[in-house]
Amino acid sequence: MAHRLFVIGSVILALLVSLAGICIARVLTTPLQKVVKVAKKLEAGDLSARVNLGPGRNEIFVMANTFDHMLDALQESFLEQRRFIGDASHELKTPLTSLMGAVHVLKLKLEGAKVLDKVQSTVFTIDKELSRMEHLVLDLLTLSRSQELSQRRVSDPLSVNEVVKNAVGASLSEAMEHPVAMETGRDVWILGDALALTRAVRNIVDNALRHTPKEKSVKVGVQVGEQEVKIVVSDEGCGISSEHLANLGKRFYRVDTGRDRISGGTGLGIPITEAIVKRHGGSVKFASKVGQGTQVTI
Repeated sequence: MAHRLFVIGSVILALLVSLAGICIARVLTTPLQKVVKVAKKLEAGDLSARVNLGPGRNEIFVMANTFDHMLDALQESFLEQRRFIGDASHELKTPLTSLMGAVHVLKLKLEGAKVLDKVQSTVFTIDKELSRMEHLVLDLLTLSRSQELSQRRVSDPLSVNEVVKNAVGASLSEAMEHPVAMETGRDVWILGDALALTRAVRNIVDNALRHTPKEKSVKVGVQVGEQEVKIVVSDEGCGISSEHLANLGKRFYRVDTGRDRISGGTGLGIPITEAIVKRHGGSVKFASKVGQGTQVTI
């Protein structure tokens, strides 16, 4: 009898110890799980995410609170940087517009006038550089506004085919001699910002046209799946080497600095596209082979 009671008592004690261990493990792991969730949100670009464990006695609570304080400082630093970019771009926009207007008037007065070729060449260079600066400032403003709107929901119904057609049409207005093959197929309506998405697609099409010889084609297509829709832009240009692909989303990053400056690229087109697409819950993927071309999938 005593032996039986001992066995029963041992089993009960083992169960109690196991339950206590499970409770202690849960107490210890729950805060860590919250930290992991916040880290994943940060990886996705949500700087407002916090652990918010509150006051606690053990080291995990101290670590979580320190983590939140660090995120507060980091978010404020990023917001300050965005405000500076937006404010600086806005302040530069007005004098640039005035300068471009003055140069335009000067070019009109020089038409037909007997002036040195060097003078005309200088005015042309000034006009070209001012135009490049204007594009840069406008891109900075667009990128700043895209980041400010990144946490807002976009809920206007729009046609994906219409977005693609408008983007290609806008690109071709500046590169009419370049062939572009469109394949839209079945139309799909989604919720989003039509103007912003058109800008996102146009940036990719502009890049494709900029880096593809005129005798070769650029293809733009829409692929509809069960759960998603893809906008695919393919070119037969020079291609991008693997070491550059991972850096394409960085601001001001250029694969070919000299060529992009000549063609008017600012190095902000892809970051703007990624910011807009991310705001719509999507992604941008790149695939490329040197000498064969590049494919971008939104």
